[in-house]
Amino acid sequence: MNTRVELLVYTLLILMAAVASYFLVTDVLAARVERAEDESNGVEIFVEATPASLDPTPLETAIAVFRERDLFADLVTPLPTPTKEILPTPTPTIEPMPQNWSVANILGGEGKRIAQIVTGDGKKRVYREGDFVPYMSRSWTDAAVSFGILKIEEDRVLLIRKNDLQLGWLYMGGGAQLETQLPEGAKLPPGVTLP
Repeated sequence: MNTRVELLVYTLLILMAAVASYFLVTDVLAARVERAEDESNGVEIFVEATPASLDPTPLETAIAVFRERDLFADLVTPLPTPTKEILPTPTPTIEPMPQNWSVANILGGEGKRIAQIVTGDGKKRVYREGDFVPYMSRSWTDAAVSFGILKIEEDRVLLIRKNDLQLGWLYMGGGAQLETQLPEGAKLPPGVTLP
């Protein structure tokens, strides 16, 4: 197609769209005028109805109840429930010292001793005074606790639990005992102070 034919086709399409929109607008306006004339006629239609009874029907009651209630009331402000006696929850007992640990060996002389400690997983590790021993328990109460080594004696090691400063002796061959006082000569690890 050449440009003249294209121009003619586009002009005809635009002209047809304009004529169609003209007829559509005039038809809508004519319908509005007819509707306005019908309403202004002044003819009123009355329908006789039965007199309404004073008591509502069950359907009207159900509709009124449905409209009056708040569907989201329970979500926003729950209804009060009868109170129960609040019982104390048992607090989990924290293991005083790791019972499944033991001291395998103590090497060195006074002041330069090292202790070989067997932890709960059965592995032997070597520690000096002032070192921290990480302790991972299966119980959630002391899941990430570390024990500081305060003093190494000939047959036992003094530990302090870092989170609550609980003192206890760990014995060679197994066993543990709580301690209430810091013995003489025991050095606190850095960052740990007793109350």
